Amino acid sequence: TPYSSDNTSFNPQHDYDYFHLFDTYIAIKTYDGLFILDQHAVHERILYEQIKKTTDSTSPTRQPLLISEVIELDPDLYPIYETESNYLANLGFIIDPFGENKIIVREIPTVFVDAGISDLVNSILLQLKDIPGSTRNLTLDQKEKLQLQACKAAIKAGKSMHTDEVKQLVKDFIASPSNYTCPHGRPLCLKFDKKKLESLFLR
Repeated sequence: TPYSSDNTSFNPQHDYDYFHLFDTYIAIKTYDGLFILDQHAVHERILYEQIKKTTDSTSPTRQPLLISEVIELDPDLYPIYETESNYLANLGFIIDPFGENKIIVREIPTVFVDAGISDLVNSILLQLKDIPGSTRNLTLDQKEKLQLQACKAAIKAGKSMHTDEVKQLVKDFIASPSNYTCPHGRPLCLKFDKKKLESLFLR
């Protein structure tokens, strides 16, 4: 059964037993069954919601980089950066020019602290390039496409995660509002209760 209707199986104050499978799935034992989480979908949804809050905020929180990152842009993307620098600033990026077709990233939105910065910035600029016109005139659907594109650059998908990262993802999932799917509409997890397990074993 896809996880879609309620969060009553979880108590945010309780520590649940879980284990990590194939660097992709997380199994959580609850009182009424077993939940199998897709780490990619769960992390994507959580970040997506955080990004939406960031873009809706008039003053998004930022994280200064210990070492500023220099990025060499493709020649066709540098003019996009120049045109949309205010939009990037509104998202929470502090970026300056750094020579021909180069930029230097000094601060990033806190939601992206674990992201690959070069991939993230290039991903946003590519999406801006693909949407003609000023960002001030974007439709809601286009803005969500931008948020989703940025989110893809930040997620952990099919990769090994440290124990603390898995624990935090489980905690964030349990604390999330109900009926979440990933931004693509896929379920975040599957639930196997006693009845479902018995049917699988033809009982």
